[in-house]
Amino acid sequence: TKTYQRFDEAFAEDGTIVYCYGTLSGEWLSGGAFAGIRFVDRFRLVDGLLAEQDVWNDVGEFRAAGLAG
Repeated sequence: TKTYQRFDEAFAEDGTIVYCYGTLSGEWLSGGAFAGIRFVDRFRLVDGLLAEQDVWNDVGEFRAAGLAG
């Protein structure tokens, strides 16, 4: 699940940019629980429609530390 902590909005000539910040929690495929993985989602809206989406999170850091699953 996603827990949202903050939303930021910026207006530009080619649309609106929205950033969502928060953390992820849930269960790995192996059944182990996880929580506290940070994420940032970036959306660009043009004329009210989703035109672009970017996603960043710390899953790779959890895997590198041996905490993923």
